[in-house]
Amino acid sequence: MAIEQPLYCPLSHAREIRVLEILSHPGQEMVTCRLHTVSLDSKPYFVCLSYVWGNASVREEIIADGKPMQVTVNLAAALRSIKKHWIEIQNEAGGVVDVSRFRLWADAVCINQDDLSERSAQVQLMRDIYSSADFVLAWLSLDDQPLSGAFEMMKHVLKAMKDYSEVGGEQLPDLDDPALEMDKALARFKSSEWAEFLRDSLGGSYASLCENERQFRDSDPWNSLINLPALPFWCRIWTQQETVLARKLYYLCPSKRLSSSKFVAAIHSLLALLRGLADVEPKAYFKVRQLVTLIGNILVFVKLRHFNHDRDLQRLHMLRVSFISMKATDPLDYAYGLLGLSGLDIVTDYTRPVCEVYVEYSHKLIDMWQLYCKRISFGRETGCLCFLQSCAAGINRDQNLPIWASAFSTEETKRATSTLFRGKDDRISRGVPQLQNCPPVSVVGTSLWVTAVKAQTITSQYPRPLSPEFFCDKNSLVDCIQSFLTSHGPTYVNGESLLTVLCCTLLGRQEGQYNIRKLCHYLSRIGSFNSRIFEKIDKQGLAFAQKGLGQETIIEDQVVPGTMLSRCRLVSTEDGYIGLTGEDVREGDVVCVLAGCNAPAILRPESGHYLFVGCCFMLGFMDGEVADLLKDGRAKVEVVEVR
Repeated sequence: MAIEQPLYCPLSHAREIRVLEILSHPGQEMVTCRLHTVSLDSKPYFVCLSYVWGNASVREEIIADGKPMQVTVNLAAALRSIKKHWIEIQNEAGGVVDVSRFRLWADAVCINQDDLSERSAQVQLMRDIYSSADFVLAWLSLDDQPLSGAFEMMKHVLKAMKDYSEVGGEQLPDLDDPALEMDKALARFKSSEWAEFLRDSLGGSYASLCENERQFRDSDPWNSLINLPALPFWCRIWTQQETVLARKLYYLCPSKRLSSSKFVAAIHSLLALLRGLADVEPKAYFKVRQLVTLIGNILVFVKLRHFNHDRDLQRLHMLRVSFISMKATDPLDYAYGLLGLSGLDIVTDYTRPVCEVYVEYSHKLIDMWQLYCKRISFGRETGCLCFLQSCAAGINRDQNLPIWASAFSTEETKRATSTLFRGKDDRISRGVPQLQNCPPVSVVGTSLWVTAVKAQTITSQYPRPLSPEFFCDKNSLVDCIQSFLTSHGPTYVNGESLLTVLCCTLLGRQEGQYNIRKLCHYLSRIGSFNSRIFEKIDKQGLAFAQKGLGQETIIEDQVVPGTMLSRCRLVSTEDGYIGLTGEDVREGDVVCVLAGCNAPAILRPESGHYLFVGCCFMLGFMDGEVADLLKDGRAKVEVVEVR
């Protein structure tokens, strides 16, 4: 009896990869394909697939080299459609289409996932694979229905851009020209004149945007635009790298496709209209604001390859985003998923313990961040500890990590609150020479050594943690406000109204006149407005409360931060500073400003060293004000060991 040959034969050369030849016809239910081994050194022709695996427990069968193989449903759907898109792209380019040339690289099939050694070696090649491909096909979803309206809307915007340029006596440049400076090409599509032109072009679609309803109808193309940012594709750590490395990129679903440059141009130009809306009805306010936020989030993702020409700035951005919202199936992928862009000198090895890899990653990240900042003339320490704000292991650490090291937790509340504790770049240490001209942040063994300004000590906590219910319960919110007014008085330590500061703190925002007015109106709508509490609000703020928005809109505006701040606590210090931090805080913890961290940090003294508790939001320490405490002798600078 003949011995059946395995599907995968070992790759014999460090630069070898496998590529797929899809034998089945587009749309054919059963996908059949053949694997070919090629060397990147020979510059073979192939395209790459960028996609999300999807639910690994739900599988579908394909045939590879005559053998059945189980792949995720999303990948199977992509393999059914991808050849059709390739043929159409070749037809658009002109000339004779030779279908036999089509070769595809897709990780789940082209890498032997059961061979950890091969997997490690192939991941190390990711940068070369995606940058060598003729183009990359970014598969957004296997389902057309939720996305077709969004693609049609973007095509409508692109046509309007062409018409607007011609009305002005100019031609819209070729957006797919690789030499095009996208930011300059799109500069004209930020004006109020463009927004008015697009509004007229949209006609009935614009009318539905402004309808006095809290949500878009299912059939509304604006609803498709809301579906677009919700796709898992945008938060997968590998897709960040894959799409940036691509020489040419297309976003697609089964029946729709748009080049990356046109995708960026359409979203960028559409935002000019949405951000400038002045005639939106009260109930429509929240859905428009939500649309602006979600589309803006996509723009941050997709524009990087077009707008960021400075490689070091690009790398700094990729290092930063890996901590905030990216997701991965394998815990090691958080460390390995951006190596092709970050430049971190780490050897991919899926046999290593997670804790060992995360400590090395944190160490190399600090060193590399300092190097990049030096090259682009930033302060050496600027942002090198940005991971403390989003994914440090913390007091309740897992995987045997040091408390300060990157844990890349996928816990949603931890990731959400990190975005609220971010300072604005290096403003927290601006004007503080003790943090600008200090010993470099360093890692020795498993200890982090960093210069710290020890500013305040936590003396009390507000007893009730924050939650969506906290913001919606009129008694909870009013009791909190009254409690702080009683204990702190009407004026904050920096001279601002305590009420304004408290509102900004509850919402995690540094500026808040607009927010305090909305809070005032919100409380008046739920029957808890007390003129004595709000006597510090100016007349314009009270007028806003009288005029106001609908109750549902105001509640939504408070519930969103309430959801993000679940399990956070309000704290006070000995001098009356009020802050917002995680639930692990205790009385006696020290509020510090650390070199390289853009938000105040809370450290816990313990036997000659410190434990990292978490970052916090504390007005009075977000904009370099700690310099005044140092001048007055009320704060102390020290190089501390954090374990």
